[in-house]
Amino acid sequence: MGWKFAQLSDCHLGRRLTDVDKSLADAIGIAVRNSLEAGFRLAHESGCQALLIPGNVFDVKGHNPDDQLQFFYQLVKSYPAMDVVVTPGNSDAYGGNNPYCFSRLPVNLHLFTKKQWEVIELKGVSITGRAFLMGEGIPRMSWPEVPRPPRDRPSILMLHGTLEGVDDGLDHQRAINPILQEDLYKSEYSYIALGHMMVQAELKHLNSDKALAAYSGPPQCFDWAEGGPGGMLIGEMDRYGADLEFHKLAEINWISRAVSFPEPYVDGYDAHLRRAMDALDIKLQPQDMLRLKLRGEIPVSMKPQLENRLDAIKNSVERLVEPDVSELAFFSGIDPLNLPKDSLLFAFLDRCTDLERNGRKDADVVRLVRRLGWQLFTGQGMPLEIAE
Repeated sequence: MGWKFAQLSDCHLGRRLTDVDKSLADAIGIAVRNSLEAGFRLAHESGCQALLIPGNVFDVKGHNPDDQLQFFYQLVKSYPAMDVVVTPGNSDAYGGNNPYCFSRLPVNLHLFTKKQWEVIELKGVSITGRAFLMGEGIPRMSWPEVPRPPRDRPSILMLHGTLEGVDDGLDHQRAINPILQEDLYKSEYSYIALGHMMVQAELKHLNSDKALAAYSGPPQCFDWAEGGPGGMLIGEMDRYGADLEFHKLAEINWISRAVSFPEPYVDGYDAHLRRAMDALDIKLQPQDMLRLKLRGEIPVSMKPQLENRLDAIKNSVERLVEPDVSELAFFSGIDPLNLPKDSLLFAFLDRCTDLERNGRKDADVVRLVRRLGWQLFTGQGMPLEIAE
């Protein structure tokens, strides 16, 4: 039977949220604490011998870092039979005015406090880690400095940083000093617990179904830019890797949807329009946060129906950001759903459809002609970019 452990990271207790109103920021802060409590409870109930946290338990520059750390310490003390191992990351970096430096650790908490790599032995497993230090930023990995893992027992390396080739769910143009996958394969550790990325991701051992390395992602995401879904990993490992299961913890779910309404002159307009309206039948839970972007064109006659759909969505949740309709236009006049079969416009559009279906190589030209014809037949004139 393998060594059972739990892994979560990037809790960011006390994170400052400046782009939402105070009531929502407070609700997210409570959800973060609740998700962390749920993670500890699940780890205990699952029989985990240790809980690994590779960075960012709280934000040193966030709200009340001392209170956030004391909340965390009380959680650790509540499960005395379970060891908790923490490597400070870039947001809770060790040193300076970090309350890590001035508070007594719970007896079952193992905190790495040095820049140099250290090794602890924990119930037959060797765990290697280091602390990020205040003002250090995200350093470039120096693999020759990482201790070689023992070969006679399972080994864990705890790392904090962005893994090359994986979307990290963070809002920046490129990763800072990324961890290379090839270096993880060369490391010879049984398992590598990764932190810093806001997504759940897993890297397998070569020629094996066992995990070599994984991110749990945060237990509770903070906005739509993060990959989610918000949770933790429960794993069982031996010398050859880990078998992992992801468990959702988040109370608030950040959901993005984009619905595109068809241009009124496209072939099969009625079917496209029906699919767009059906896409608004979004099933939500009360704690879901929805970002809804609407784009395209819709007949003004359908505006009441659209508003009814949006009202139904709003009424199904406790909080909702208003839909973005900046790219949605309403048009009046001729209804494309009820074009007279003997009209010139119907004949014109039908002809364009025949040309496109017959596989003409200039299909793009046909689509442009269809658009121009629609605007001219309906009295809208030439498109602005052509008229200019």
